[in-house]
Amino acid sequence: MELQGDFDGNGKPSLGDAVHIANARLSYGATNVNPISCLKGDFDSDGYFTLNDAARVAEAQFRLAYLPWDT
Repeated sequence: MELQGDFDGNGKPSLGDAVHIANARLSYGATNVNPISCLKGDFDSDGYFTLNDAARVAEAQFRLAYLPWDT
């Protein structure tokens, strides 16, 4: 079973997943290739893949926000 929110594949949703998303965004900025293109990287539903998406993933770990598929 795949856990929702486990983006780094360590078996549990954690703050490491937000770091994984932030690193993916930094990679995207440097290469213009989205390493998580299957998800589009837009976790805050604003239409763009930014570092704010990593913040949304971190907030979701503390149930302060929801990921797009949870709403």
